[in-house]
Amino acid sequence: AWHRQGIRNGKVGNYAKHIEKALGGSPDSSEERKKSARHRSPVAWLEKASGVPLDINHGVNDGRKGSVPFTHSLHAWNAVVAAEGRLDESMVDDFYETQKSPEPFAGQDPLYGKRQPEFRKAHGNTRITVFQGGHEIIHEAALNWLAAQRKGTPAKWKITKAAGLDTDDEDTQSGK
Repeated sequence: AWHRQGIRNGKVGNYAKHIEKALGGSPDSSEERKKSARHRSPVAWLEKASGVPLDINHGVNDGRKGSVPFTHSLHAWNAVVAAEGRLDESMVDDFYETQKSPEPFAGQDPLYGKRQPEFRKAHGNTRITVFQGGHEIIHEAALNWLAAQRKGTPAKWKITKAAGLDTDDEDTQSGK
């Protein structure tokens, strides 16, 4: 799927070229290459992460102003959570096409600063957040979430700012 997304108007983009180089050609050119591509894909292995706390985040503008469509994170969510928590494929497609959340996030998350969540869902030990932004990490949110987790305990989703972080994020530099 990532290879197909990397081809636009018949032009093979950078990531699609990298995939072809790793496989020795297009994944669609042989069953062996297709099998190798599946084996190398993180989605093939994510179900093994269902027992550990996992917080998946992605900017809603990525894929347009960035290289990785946020659908990758939505598909990762579907690979990890149990069937009853999965997102419908048509919802994933509509969300990406319209960039309008099917279930808008109510409220604010202070750890995201100006890049507030637009969509958030939790199921068991896994959470997905699609925030206003692009191909980036919201360091305050990511590192404070990690700092709050403890081995052998359920994921902690309500995070208060645990520590000030010295990052180059615009939001943290402005003190917001």
